[in-house]
Amino acid sequence: MLNLPYSYTTLALFAVGLELLRRVLKALIFGFTGPLSRVPGPLWNKLSPLPWRLAFLKGTAPFLAQDLHHQYGDVVRVTPNLVLVSDPVSVHRVLVEWDLHKSPLYEKYRQNPHVATLFTERDKAKYRIRRRLLSNGFSMSYLKALEPLMHGCVQVLEDVLEDRCAAGGGTATVNIYDLLSSLASDIMAECSFGGSFGLVRQGHHPLKTRITNYMKKAALYQTVPLLSLFGKPRDEQLDAIVQGIIDKRLHSQKESERRDLLDMLLEASAENPDKLSMEDIKAEMFVFLLAGSDTSAVTATFCLMKLLENPAAHQALKRELDELLASSSDPIVDENTHNLPYLNAVIHETLRMLPPAAGGFARQALEPVTVGDYVLPAGTLVTADTTALHRDSRVYPGADKFIPERWISGHAGEKAAEKNWYPFSAGSRVCIGKHFALKEVRLILAVLLRRFDLTIVPDQKIQYRHHSVLYIASGEYLVGVRKRVA
Repeated sequence: MLNLPYSYTTLALFAVGLELLRRVLKALIFGFTGPLSRVPGPLWNKLSPLPWRLAFLKGTAPFLAQDLHHQYGDVVRVTPNLVLVSDPVSVHRVLVEWDLHKSPLYEKYRQNPHVATLFTERDKAKYRIRRRLLSNGFSMSYLKALEPLMHGCVQVLEDVLEDRCAAGGGTATVNIYDLLSSLASDIMAECSFGGSFGLVRQGHHPLKTRITNYMKKAALYQTVPLLSLFGKPRDEQLDAIVQGIIDKRLHSQKESERRDLLDMLLEASAENPDKLSMEDIKAEMFVFLLAGSDTSAVTATFCLMKLLENPAAHQALKRELDELLASSSDPIVDENTHNLPYLNAVIHETLRMLPPAAGGFARQALEPVTVGDYVLPAGTLVTADTTALHRDSRVYPGADKFIPERWISGHAGEKAAEKNWYPFSAGSRVCIGKHFALKEVRLILAVLLRRFDLTIVPDQKIQYRHHSVLYIASGEYLVGVRKRVA
């Protein structure tokens, strides 16, 4: 028998040591040589993605990014292969002029890993086809037809607030963040799934809960890629629930006169079955519900928060609404509110300061590009850090202050430029639901501020976190509510 000088354990440890050494050398070479070595950023971030992924996992990445931009400048390397850009020229080039491909990270958000949605599709040609198929459902005429459905859901919120005020002797303290989250989900369900979830009254629906849990899981998988070794974050029961809704609509479609986004998808599928399958429809419905509800909910909440923190702006918007609506009971329709300058300025300013997509927009350069003074090689991940741009005092004087007037008459001698405002992205990938969201938020704000007097509840500690969208960590923002009588 051979008398080996080393045991198998020793050989295994030696092999592991060599592999670790190889990885360390690879990290050092990649971190400190080549084009990206010139891009400024923290030392450890150049060597490993772990510091950035940890911030991403904690939900603090957008805030860390702002600090890094202050320290290192407009172009920052935050992982060995990820660069953030925040100056107006580079952001415009990434999103509009170059129209870079979406990052592979978007694929982690697919409920079915083999089925892309408008949100997760990276292939530009396939994206254009899908967007064309869905565009009718987000046209101005189609959105106008959805308005009565929105109004019905908002009326339920009015009734709930009135009931709580009556029970409290005329006033009530409510968690408006929770109520608006429920309202936005009810509106999206009403406009997409054929009926409200009833969350404003009941507070729970299994479909909403499952989709929310799925997106949290998807964000975790995006941060920790090794988890994909144990399977994709797919929820089979979620699939079954949505499939049941689609099947029911297919069987009753001819009997109903109801027109909503699901109808639009089914019609598009009937005309283009090779381009929009039932699996595609199911995947798009997930996105409609989550992206369409969470983003609108936080935007409406943040608008109210900023107004209550800035009494002069609050009173200015109330005056504008009072002039439009002589009585608190007058009907509120988007035809009357969509051109209100101060209402739109409040929404613009809130979305500048607290955009739901606070993490920016992740892209990938498939060929070398130059941002600022740096050449980024093909394959580099590039995020257009629009949040840092929105908070840049060189672009928005007094950037840390809530000043709606900057969108009307200007501030510090200059009116804010729409071209530097990116809450809905820009270019070919601009959010298809932009006008739906703005219509919804205008309606919510107009109803709440014309029908009720809202007051701030002092000493609330607000902490923001970002996982898919920006949100309040505690899940709570309290306001005082009283019914207006005139």
